[in-house]
Amino acid sequence: MPKYVCALYTLGEEVQNMKEKVASSRAGENTKNRILLELDAVTINWERSHGVPAVLKKYLNENMKKFIVFCRDEEHLFEMEPVVSEWFKRQRTACRKKPTAFLTGNQRAVKT
Repeated sequence: MPKYVCALYTLGEEVQNMKEKVASSRAGENTKNRILLELDAVTINWERSHGVPAVLKKYLNENMKKFIVFCRDEEHLFEMEPVVSEWFKRQRTACRKKPTAFLTGNQRAVKT
């Protein structure tokens, strides 16, 4: 039975976008500073939890042999290949095969 696991790996980009929105908001300086501190805390907590490898370790086991990682576009696909390999390497219980990139229609994926 397939298992679907979704995790945010672009936290840095998301936090930066939120910081820009906070900076340009009409909120008071105290409110802005509080929100910015909360965003920094979220980033630190995510990094301490070891990010995506920790999510993989929690939901995947050594019996699972095939994985599909969806990417935005072809450029993102090739950018993510080494990142995905590192996720599975750090996760340690999943298969350690080298990922195979493939493109089909409008869908792009890195298959490991």
